[in-house]
Amino acid sequence: MENANSKVIGRTRNHRLGLQRVAILIASAGAATFGIVVDPQVGTIAVFIAGIVSLMFLSLRRTLQSALSLLWFVRVEPAPSDLLFVWAFAQRAIGGRVRKDVVIWFIPFMALLMVNAVQLLWTLDLQRGLFFFTATSYLVGVAVLLGDSIRDTVSWSEMRDSFLWAVYVNAMVVIFLAIIFILTTSNRLAPLYYAERPKGFFKDPNVAGAFSVLGVLYAESQLLFSRKRKLALASGILSLGGVLFSFSRGALIGMIAGLIAVGVVALVARRTFRFIASLSLVGLTTMLALPVAIEAFGQSSRFQGLTEYDVRGRFAAWQAGLQVFAEAPWGIGPGAFEKGIVSYFEEYSAHNTFLRVLVENGLVGLLFLVLGLATVFRSAVSSIILTCRVADRSWLADSAWLAGSLTAVLVESWFIDTLHWRHLWVIIGLIFAHHRIMKIAASSSNL
Repeated sequence: MENANSKVIGRTRNHRLGLQRVAILIASAGAATFGIVVDPQVGTIAVFIAGIVSLMFLSLRRTLQSALSLLWFVRVEPAPSDLLFVWAFAQRAIGGRVRKDVVIWFIPFMALLMVNAVQLLWTLDLQRGLFFFTATSYLVGVAVLLGDSIRDTVSWSEMRDSFLWAVYVNAMVVIFLAIIFILTTSNRLAPLYYAERPKGFFKDPNVAGAFSVLGVLYAESQLLFSRKRKLALASGILSLGGVLFSFSRGALIGMIAGLIAVGVVALVARRTFRFIASLSLVGLTTMLALPVAIEAFGQSSRFQGLTEYDVRGRFAAWQAGLQVFAEAPWGIGPGAFEKGIVSYFEEYSAHNTFLRVLVENGLVGLLFLVLGLATVFRSAVSSIILTCRVADRSWLADSAWLAGSLTAVLVESWFIDTLHWRHLWVIIGLIFAHHRIMKIAASSSNL
């Protein structure tokens, strides 16, 4: 009798969760469509109002879900998701302390923040330095909050799916804008493009493309380890469209690196044939669609080797940054890279996360960042080992996705400034939460 009741309760809970997820997707997709069809500015105001109204009614769990589901919209700062995350901070502060294991796990990143705080004393631009320090502190806080708040399989599924909804909505927006660009010219939608490249509700098409990569990697992991292959195939094609139509070389390189990481997991789990089949599908689709899209959007120069922007911009800024580091190995302060290289080059973005941290925070700051990322990567690999021990394919799919996503962003970090990418820190928080849940599951299975 008790087993029957528990099954009914489980089905009811799953049905309720399913309805919540569909509602979040419809709301996000509706807001995105409204912003495109009516007006981007009006859409911005509408999403902002929705975010503010949500603050008054949501519990911590629902606040985090809403914040994650709105990560497709970050064209203004603070974004609606930022307001929700800040509200979640307040709710968590009222609710109690952060768990000790969470604090210990994030010590390297907190040490990096301390280095930033000290370097504010001599940064070249105090106002920009304060902004950088605040932004980095906030994003580390988001990772800590997610790592602390996700404590069971139900909350994990809720947060993961809310995050993925944002990925899918972003991909949908990018594809929609690409179709509009081909069919007609609309000055009203100009704010949603950059150099004829759809950027959706992000500030840069490189970030929009990199965000869509996460959907491709999730679909790949589901095709390899899950039975929901039709849904995974559809979401994968949607996400791949978001990557291709962003025309981001960094996103494409990151996607390849992420797919290789997922493939390594597939080889370990003896899913070689499935991996080759799914990778062939992604490769064939990319080879057929990308040349057509490149020609239609006039982006061929970006894919014919190194461009003038690379050689005289990106590479020159890297060389100037290394010269600045040689003169000040202790760092020139947070947010000061652009002004710091003026003696050797013009004001220019670093386009490399590790170089930015090296120049701004010195060798000590870079060591703390690398140590923190190495800790995260070790946890991602440990989760894969634990899920193989538990022998649950659905959890192995999540482990592979997280490892692939982290790999993709870390590879992209060599060509793009990713330190303040919200989805990087969300992935870090999810990896910690997933690892902790897997440790509990593995210990239970050994009893």
